[in-house]
Amino acid sequence: MKDVPRLEDIMDAVEQAHFFEDGHALIHRRTGEIFVRADYDDIDPEDLRIRERIEAEEGEWVGLPDRFDFDEYRVMRRFAGDHTESPLTERLLDTIGGRGTFRRFKNLLAEKKGLLDAWYEFRLRALEKKVVAELEAEDIPFRRA
Repeated sequence: MKDVPRLEDIMDAVEQAHFFEDGHALIHRRTGEIFVRADYDDIDPEDLRIRERIEAEEGEWVGLPDRFDFDEYRVMRRFAGDHTESPLTERLLDTIGGRGTFRRFKNLLAEKKGLLDAWYEFRLRALEKKVVAELEAEDIPFRRA
């Protein structure tokens, strides 16, 4: 492998892919290259070149967990149960489901000092755990620093 990718860079790509409805982060199993793929109309020539490589090198590129692989509602429930006390726990659990879930959840957390930051950290660690499990299952090396 050319350079062993940093977990931080891998996580940045996964987070970036989550911003797109159809976004996917991929990593090349031999080179450690990371690519974020999103289907949109304005594709630059470099992205097009990498997409062609991905198709040509089938099996070498591994998809990292996307927004459909990561059950954020479950993570929200776990956070509410582990980091809050009643009645806030119940209020948080009541926000989960339907349109506006994430906004309602974050707005409620913002009412209590430090809780929103704790949520962001908790969510990031849960996503990181999922990504690390995928990298390890695919035998793809990474470094933490």
